[in-house]
Amino acid sequence: MISVHIATVQDIHVLSFLGATTFAETYKNMGQGRPEGLEEMYGKTAFAPGKLKEELTDPDVNKRPVYHIAEVSGQPAGYSKIKFDTPPDCVPNRKSAYEDKIYILKNFQKQGVGKALTEAIENEILKRGFTGIWLGVWDQNPQAIAYHKKMGFRIVGSQEWKFECAEMKYVDTDLVMYRDLEMID
Repeated sequence: MISVHIATVQDIHVLSFLGATTFAETYKNMGQGRPEGLEEMYGKTAFAPGKLKEELTDPDVNKRPVYHIAEVSGQPAGYSKIKFDTPPDCVPNRKSAYEDKIYILKNFQKQGVGKALTEAIENEILKRGFTGIWLGVWDQNPQAIAYHKKMGFRIVGSQEWKFECAEMKYVDTDLVMYRDLEMID
């Protein structure tokens, strides 16, 4: 049985585990010219409990992201993150929210967890008065591109995704994908 809830400060350690683990699982051995173990190093830094706590307790509630945690039979299986920033110019609907992350642990993929998280994201976005959803997906991640196309997203542009790890700077290209939520049945 899949359940999804909005994460709170009490969920920080679960989010940290899910973020670091799914990042490493997803990107291990992807991208050329990167040092071995980069995914694990980046995941531990980017999803550190202190960093997550800062996000979840940001005094400006308009800047505070919404995280969802999915569980299968009580076990953490995946998570998502929504932000309500201004979309890039290539997004056709200015009233669109940003699906910043949606990741599922490998052991729980293809069991409906992604669909459950997507429904939770859409419900939250619609509840807040947004009518579109956009995201960035690495152009070298064909599995994620295919999943989002299956979910009705279309590519509307691209943007750089910059990150730093182990004193090295990296720049990847993300495809910007968009879907109008008014068309959901």
